[in-house]
Formats: sequence, structure tokens, C-alpha cells
Amino acid sequence: MCWVLRTLTLGLALLVSTCVWAGSVRGQVFLENGEFGDHIVVRLISNEVSYQGEQTTDSQGRFTFDALERAAYHLIVQGQGFQSLDRVVDIRVSRVANERITLHPDHVASAAKALPPEGASATIDARDERVPPEARKEFETAQKSLTEKQDAEGGIKHLRKAIEAYHEYAQAYLLLGLTYLELGKFEDSRVALEKANELNPTAPGGYFGLGTLYNQEKKYEDAEKILTHGLELKAEVADGQYQLARALWGQGRWQEAEPHAHKAAELAPAVAPPHVLLGNIALRNKDIATARVEFSEYLRLDPKGPMAEGAAQMLKKLDEAEKK
Repeated sequence: MCWVLRTLTLGLALLVSTCVWAGSVRGQVFLENGEFGDHIVVRLISNEVSYQGEQTTDSQGRFTFDALERAAYHLIVQGQGFQSLDRVVDIRVSRVANERITLHPDHVASAAKALPPEGASATIDARDERVPPEARKEFETAQKSLTEKQDAEGGIKHLRKAIEAYHEYAQAYLLLGLTYLELGKFEDSRVALEKANELNPTAPGGYFGLGTLYNQEKKYEDAEKILTHGLELKAEVADGQYQLARALWGQGRWQEAEPHAHKAAELAPAVAPPHVLLGNIALRNKDIATARVEFSEYLRLDPKGPMAEGAAQMLKKLDEAEKK
């Protein structure tokens, strides 16, 4: 499954040793209107242990810092047009911090741009204003269940209540579809994502979700079509670029897949899976040096990830071939 949907579990497995390198800071960023805060810069700093880290949120607004020394950190979240957030996160006792962050518009900075919104954002804002309070409350409770409690079933329960309270709640259908996809319930996911797209056809998230589902089902031509449409709506989305690269690779069109895989890595430099695909593409190009770099980069970013064993084995084969 794609890395963004895997990160709905909020990162790598925890180190279970008693050493100090056992902490994690994880979370999800939302915008004030309930949308995911994708491509948001998240920084983690601690003068106490001389640590500085930076990530960009994925298409569901998620971020993960693992293998941290157990200390107090400053978590700084910055998005263009939004108020910056700076909070202290202490993992000396709890070891794991799950943070739910909501960014609010910087009205002071945007006051001079008081024009009616256009395009997809205008559609989202207009729909959001129609969401009744009880539906919004259920949606926010679902978000907390998924991010803070890691309770997928509880999240689904509250999302369904949100939809019962407001049948046109596109964002609730989207999150429901992505949650089902993470659980491997493909048909339930398909129904919810298609409904999200029907209710809000100018928002790209549902198309990326369906494209991921089609890739999982190896329906690569269908995935290519719907992912291309999603990227026409919003091109600067790492997961959309990665999933389109996967769809093209699945059809044997690795030359076309390459620029999309590179774009995914550029947009989300802290995310590992594009590097395995880039490593495989490099092998097709007979570029052994680049392949070695890409597989090594995956292991650096996600040493315990689902593709780590395969990447390590490929590096071993490349080393053995070089010695012959």
C-alpha cells in the first residue's frame, strides 16, 4: 500500500529497548475547514539533545519523527497563509507523542487579499459552511480516534454518524474511504471515495485515494486515468505523483514513470517509498550507481519499513555482482 495510506498508522514500529533512543513524535495537520494539511513544513527542535529535524506532511497531513532521544522538543508547524504553531512536546515519560494540529488562516497577512475565493477552494469553503455543528463534531471526534487513539473502528463509527447528520459531507466520505483502504476493505473504500468525488468533484483527494486502490488491485490503466485527473486539479501532491509513477511502472512504462517518481521524492524528501521505485527504474536504465544510492536512501529514511528487507537484499546483490 502507498506510503501515505500506510502512514495512517502514524509511522514506524516503536523501538522496544529501554535505551534512550526510543521516542517518537507523530501527528496529523488539519486546516481550519477540516481539510488535511498537506505539504506543510513540520520542524522538530531540541536544544537539550542538539536535535533538529524537518519534514513535509503527506497528502493526509501526517508526519512522523522516530528514533528520538527522550527529551523535550519544540514542534513548529508552518504553512503559507496560516498562523505558525510552536508547541512543546515532551517524550521523556510518555515516549510517544501523537499530536493533532489545526492551522488557522493568518487573517492579518491576507487582509489585503479580501477577494472571493476561486476554484476548488471556493467549492470546499462553500460546502464547509453548510456542515451542521453535530456533523462537524462527529467528524472531529473521528479524526481524534484515528490520530490520537489509533482506533480505526471508532473513527469509522463517528464518520458514519457525521454522514448521517449531513448526507453531503464530502470530507467525511473521503476520510471514511481512506480508512477503509488502509484496512484493506476495498469495496467499502471504493463506495466512499466515489461518493466523495461525486459531492466535491474539484477536490483531488478522492481521486488519489481511488488511484491508490486501483494500484492495489493492479488495475493500472484505471489508476493512471484517475490519478492524472487528480494531478490536473492539484499537481504538487507527493502521493499523487508517486501513485501515478506506480501505475505507469505497472504497465511497463518505466521511462514515463521516472519523472513522477522524482517529483514525489522532491515534494516529500522525508518519505522513503519513491526511492525504491527510483532504484528499480535506475536498474532498468542500467545505472547501477544511482540504483545503489536510491536503495540506500530508502533504508536511511525507513530502516524498518515494509520494503526495507527487499532494498537491503538488492544492495547485497549489487555488491556481489560488482565483486564478480
